[in-house]
Amino acid sequence: MTTGEAYELKPYVRDDRDATRLRLITTGLIDPKACLWGVRPCKYLGEQFACPVVILDQSAPASLRKRTERAIRPKILIAGLSKKIEAFLDEAGECIGTVSTFTITHPTDDISRLRLLLDHLLSEEADKQFRLSLGSSLVGGGDFTMKRGFLRELRLPATVTEG
Repeated sequence: MTTGEAYELKPYVRDDRDATRLRLITTGLIDPKACLWGVRPCKYLGEQFACPVVILDQSAPASLRKRTERAIRPKILIAGLSKKIEAFLDEAGECIGTVSTFTITHPTDDISRLRLLLDHLLSEEADKQFRLSLGSSLVGGGDFTMKRGFLRELRLPATVTEG
């Protein structure tokens, strides 16, 4: 999500525990293999939320409707700022990542392939690559800034790429 899209989305973000809504996920709600939505409060563009969801209406721009429709599928969501790779599998397609998150989908929504990839992302080998590649991008609090290029260039074992 671009910064512009994030600001465009803000009027449609509400606090609501309703599980049928599209859950808004910030970097701070992502832990290794865990989504902390509804467990940990988060800030989104200066506002505090306990259970942020996206509720679009007819006034929502077509680009936002398209983005939210694309989010409703299995995916891995990755934190963009962290001390190590933090990611979880959204099997049900009930979440949408915000700015500073990354989304990985599979062309045929193969959940078993996404699980293999998630396991690799959270492995020691991937963590080593993460630190070597992004060590120079540490921000003030000691977090790394994830880069799209790192994800594209991450070496994957055959177990992830075969099939």
